[in-house]
Amino acid sequence: MTNPQVRPVLLMDVDGVLAPFGSPLRPAGFDPVRFGAEELDLNPDHGRWLRTLETVYDPWWCTARFDDVCDTVAHALNAGTRWPVVDFAGTAWREPSGRHAVVRPVDVRSWKLPTVARLASTVWDARRIVWVDDDLLGADVVEWAKRRTARVAPTVLVRVEPSRGLTDEHLRTLLGDTLLKVVMP
Repeated sequence: MTNPQVRPVLLMDVDGVLAPFGSPLRPAGFDPVRFGAEELDLNPDHGRWLRTLETVYDPWWCTARFDDVCDTVAHALNAGTRWPVVDFAGTAWREPSGRHAVVRPVDVRSWKLPTVARLASTVWDARRIVWVDDDLLGADVVEWAKRRTARVAPTVLVRVEPSRGLTDEHLRTLLGDTLLKVVMP
């Protein structure tokens, strides 16, 4: 049973959400930021947005970047307090560019779902969840969210177009009355 006194969990991806990719042009409002040999396009407004979301949700990083997100992207955005990171260690996945070093199994559409589902049933128990990601297209994720909403607690998927990244429209959705009525009864 959902406890309305406990804030909902916010799962926030990085690549494709805070750092868009896949477009020949840099989205408006984004600036290149170098992290060693890597360059990411980041929007300075996102730091303020993340700090605002922190006042409503219990945020977690839900990204293949693992712990380095706290020391790189979050720091560059001045994102506020150090968020916990969903540990995908041992999760099999390889981005088409080969940037990550593990191989995605063919029977799993969303490589993040097994770990998120496990955490949702153990660590987060009956808490409400809002998952912001660019890779929420698989029927497995949608079906899991529907089942979890019906049986456990509201589970909302907010898909971000990876070539555009997180927009003010997404922020309005995350802080808007409609969504908050679902996840904060």
